[in-house]
Amino acid sequence: ALSVLSGQPLSDRYSEARANIGLAKVLTDLSGISAAVLANSSVDLPSKISKINLQIEELLIKYPQVVWRSELDQVREFLPVGEWLLGLDTKRTILLVVQNPAEIRPTGGFISAIGYMVIDKGKFLDLNFIDTYQLDANLTGEQTAPSPIQKYLGENSLLIRDSNWNPHAPETARVIQKLVERASGRHTDGVIFINAQGLKYILEATGPILTPLGDEISSANILDRVAFNSNNEMSGILTGLRQHAAKPGNALSVLLGFFRALRHQELFIAASDSRISRVLGVQSADGGLEVSSCPIQFAVNDRNREVNFTL
Repeated sequence: ALSVLSGQPLSDRYSEARANIGLAKVLTDLSGISAAVLANSSVDLPSKISKINLQIEELLIKYPQVVWRSELDQVREFLPVGEWLLGLDTKRTILLVVQNPAEIRPTGGFISAIGYMVIDKGKFLDLNFIDTYQLDANLTGEQTAPSPIQKYLGENSLLIRDSNWNPHAPETARVIQKLVERASGRHTDGVIFINAQGLKYILEATGPILTPLGDEISSANILDRVAFNSNNEMSGILTGLRQHAAKPGNALSVLLGFFRALRHQELFIAASDSRISRVLGVQSADGGLEVSSCPIQFAVNDRNREVNFTL
């Protein structure tokens, strides 16, 4: 009867059900790893990630026709990036660049906040934000600003808050890292660009969260909060998101929102490690512009040269 009603052989429906059970197991294990990391719990991350990789490979081989194959394959390809971000081999310092699309800039918006995320062997050691203008005040040496910035903003030297001028995010990341290191003396291993819309995707998946101060942040108000945030507030938002995800059953929704933001390129990652950088490029997760063999290339590249907002 099921075969007649669905138009699908019963054996195929059984196979699909088994595949979905396998997918649920993978997602449950991923959620468990994420929750453990966010709660700073002690777990054997390398063996758990290796197990998930084997589970995914088995599913992709046994059930090649499932509708979620491409998404699961993306997760598998992304596992080395996860290991790198978690600092399983060595301590990593990642620069967080929050971009406000209310003021258009080439990689997603005006740099409204910059923070450090330090992770060592899956444990968070630090998560805090720094005032961008204070970093600019501490800059040593000079880097000539692009000519439009000189012309319209009257700034001869490139500042951190204007450093996302190049629409090719991997190159912009290198510029930001060098400027921040000159201003703070801190070396960083990569950059995560977080657009306000990317945070909205994550909050649509998680539902409202609370900051450490008790403020409710949701997909309905996150764009305004990013547009008019202070660095302390942004730190509170990400800390609240981390605390929410560390609670039982919540990590999976954060993961789903994270991958949705990646897929829509509202969150992207640049790595100094060349191997990880290649993986990110293949996954279109680095915010890079595609290079084609066509001699004439076009790309939409929005810039606001002065403070004219899009609200």
